Amino acid sequence: MVLASKLPLPDECIDIIVAYLVDQRQALHALVLSSQKLFQRAAPVLYRSPFQLIENSSRWSQDEKEKRSTALLALLLTSRLPQHDSADPQRPTSTNPVTTVAARPTSPLDIHRYHLLQMQQHQRYQQHQQAMATVDYLRFFTHQYHVNLWRLLALLRTLAYGHYALLLLDDNRSMPDLQTDVSHFLVQYRPQDVKVIGQPIARIPVLLVPHIQELRNLVRLELSEIPYGCKIEPVLEFIRVHDAVHGTLKEIKIKGGEDLNHHLEPTHKQLVRLVQAMRTAEVVDARHWKEAILVLDDIPVDCLRTLILGLADMPPNYISASDYLQRCAYLEELRMPVRDDRLFAWAVLERKKLKLDHRPSLSRSNSAFASVTSTSYAPWISPPSPWQWRQHPFQEWSSLDQPFGLPRMRSLELFGEDRVLMPAVRDAVDAFRESLESLKVMSMATMSKESIYTTAPLSWSWPLSKLSVLDLEGEAALAFEFQALLHCPTLITLRLSLPPYFYSSSEDDQILDELKVKMPQICLATRLLDLELLGKWPVSDELLDKMTRSMTRLTQLDIVSCLGYTIEGVLKLISSLGQLERLAISKWLCAWQPARKHAMRALNPRLDVVEEP
Repeated sequence: MVLASKLPLPDECIDIIVAYLVDQRQALHALVLSSQKLFQRAAPVLYRSPFQLIENSSRWSQDEKEKRSTALLALLLTSRLPQHDSADPQRPTSTNPVTTVAARPTSPLDIHRYHLLQMQQHQRYQQHQQAMATVDYLRFFTHQYHVNLWRLLALLRTLAYGHYALLLLDDNRSMPDLQTDVSHFLVQYRPQDVKVIGQPIARIPVLLVPHIQELRNLVRLELSEIPYGCKIEPVLEFIRVHDAVHGTLKEIKIKGGEDLNHHLEPTHKQLVRLVQAMRTAEVVDARHWKEAILVLDDIPVDCLRTLILGLADMPPNYISASDYLQRCAYLEELRMPVRDDRLFAWAVLERKKLKLDHRPSLSRSNSAFASVTSTSYAPWISPPSPWQWRQHPFQEWSSLDQPFGLPRMRSLELFGEDRVLMPAVRDAVDAFRESLESLKVMSMATMSKESIYTTAPLSWSWPLSKLSVLDLEGEAALAFEFQALLHCPTLITLRLSLPPYFYSSSEDDQILDELKVKMPQICLATRLLDLELLGKWPVSDELLDKMTRSMTRLTQLDIVSCLGYTIEGVLKLISSLGQLERLAISKWLCAWQPARKHAMRALNPRLDVVEEP
């Protein structure tokens, strides 16, 4: 192999390549197996948060994910290489049971017992050595997001391998104690390298307080299993002390308390103190904290860059989300429900004041000139943190540090009724057109058709030069005008999901005719890699043929519930798109003729064909 000995690339170039493959597990695994140098650069990325890669996979069922997570936990528990004594490197430590045997006895009976005991311990040690991984994968496990160890440890105990008993899996210990021991084992190995820790709130004082001096690179804290009325003072003290000693905590994720005791003080008044304890909180993830919307005004905005809220409850009338967002000068990522149709009207107005529509775009070539001549353009975007791979690549923005102006919003995920949601989305696309990279809109599903006929189309006539992900669900997908795709030159992922009630009555025939007319315009997205059409979209063989000629870069296609296409159109699509890796189609196409599936694989052996009802 060419790459086996020497790779003719500097480490900096390899790191850039690996940075683009952070979320692609298969590609990272291929790099790990390619050469020793690629292993050294890719393994820390692949194994820094392996449980999350398994959980986020769409290829495996839940049972398969459990099986793989169990095997991964066993690998981590057995990957801690045996250490040697510092005084004598050749002498193994007490992990070798042979070295712990007492002095040789003198009586014949004791000598026989001695040999049996020594042989048994030697066999257990050999099993333990064989089970030990040849690579210390545990030292790469730096992003220890919350993992539910209960089921994994229960499965691991059932394995017929005696050597696991040497690694904390003692059958006599209770499961809560065993979870605590395993969690402590994972944290204490190299606490100075840990960047993310996710644990139940009751374990934080036990696991983290003893290592507070060593956790000098801890960036993110995830708290779960928070019951109503829990004592958060120990966690508050840990955050304050760590912030004063190291000052690295920037992110916090809070999972809301379980509704156990309604008579106690509401949890949201207590949990917001955890966010306020961080002096420079940049990321607040409260998607599983349903009451976070009630304390929106209490979440600090001085350094806030990412705010993720749950989409179940709407903001109450006494909370003005628009006024709050106007104070978030550095916000880059937002996920929240929408109650006000003028949620981003302030941003449109600010854009007009700054006259950004008449300014030349700031590119790499003219950024130095713009940084000198501009006095109010955008707030400062920090350079990449050492533990994060994906950040804004242009450090020239650091010269534009201004305490006013528009935030450079990169990601938006909005949810609400279409009558207020659509105006808010149009304002957001208008205000953040230069920086928006991902847009997800979910309309609240209703059984009324009135909103469909009265909602203005969702479209824009200005370029969204950085938009790479567009995800529209419900009425937002129906209201979307495909002509807007012409203004999205970098779009690589498009997901359109029709309302669940579509085609439930004869009134939908008019909408169906309109969709048939505008569907060919979806081919304006010529640089797509991933296309998902969820729901009963009219997809004909003619449209599939047009896709093969315009969407030449397509690698994933989902047309499961769509109507109008045949197996002939699918086969022609597969033969034309040789780079297609995943195709999800309706199950009935191959249900009675399995030979059709074999024909698909013959056209493209690498193709993963998914059949769904």
